[in-house]
Amino acid sequence: RYGSDPSRYCFAQRRDVALKTILAFSHIEKAAGTTLIHILRRLYLLRFGAVTPLRGGKGPYLTIRDLDTFKRMNPWLRCISGHSIVPHGELRRLGAEIQFITQVREPVARAISQYKFWVRRMNKNVAAEEFLEHPTASNFQTKKVAGTEDLDLAKSIISKRYLAAGTVERFDEFLVLLAKKLGLPIDLFTYEKRNEARPGNGVEIPVGFADELARRTQLDLELYGWIDSELFDFYIASYDGDFMSDLQGFLELQRTTSPPSSPYLVDYIYRNAYWKPVSGVIRTLHGLPYSGSYGSS
Repeated sequence: RYGSDPSRYCFAQRRDVALKTILAFSHIEKAAGTTLIHILRRLYLLRFGAVTPLRGGKGPYLTIRDLDTFKRMNPWLRCISGHSIVPHGELRRLGAEIQFITQVREPVARAISQYKFWVRRMNKNVAAEEFLEHPTASNFQTKKVAGTEDLDLAKSIISKRYLAAGTVERFDEFLVLLAKKLGLPIDLFTYEKRNEARPGNGVEIPVGFADELARRTQLDLELYGWIDSELFDFYIASYDGDFMSDLQGFLELQRTTSPPSSPYLVDYIYRNAYWKPVSGVIRTLHGLPYSGSYGSS
């Protein structure tokens, strides 16, 4: 157990990722993950894989056996992403063989975006009152990290197991920090925003909905604030170089250049001709739907 003393979190200070280490993006729903995934796809190309649980009856999260299967599908696999990737599940047993990254978002905005996505894009017939009773409306981001509503445990896991954690609202700063930790040129990280919510989508938000979400996400708000201030302060203080200068350079690159498009064709063919069909068939043979973000509980 960990108290409130920041020095007890023992922040990890990794400068790069070893050749055989798997970089794992734990994708929190509605936290700008799609944009980051496109960056990772471009960085790792055929060494990247979007992963989901492959076997029914094993719980909702990716297992070591699932990861081993994906590594057999692609022995060069070095980066994975997915909603089912969590550090509190089986993957914690891999130790330094896997290093996590994630982004969090201001919790009320994240939950409202999730609700709108369900109604507008997934065509779920769910009332706002029903949504409030769903686990995604109550400290979802803390639970995604820790597996339970334990703020200190979430902080400890991020400090010790994550290569980097950032916030959606400081996305560019997060990318500069991540580039340094991965030992890659920052010009490879320029991006186009992906999967943005459209304004005026016609989903009505009832009076008091945001206030009730705020009440149910107090731990998420504290976790978000801790990453946004204390953890980011630590990252910047230990940055190898002039962080502000590198950030300004990246912002200029982002303003004046577009990310290269040529790798996407190779990635598209690989994903749709091999990765998705093979993993989909394996899921089906083991009692899961052909596609999906999670496994059965």
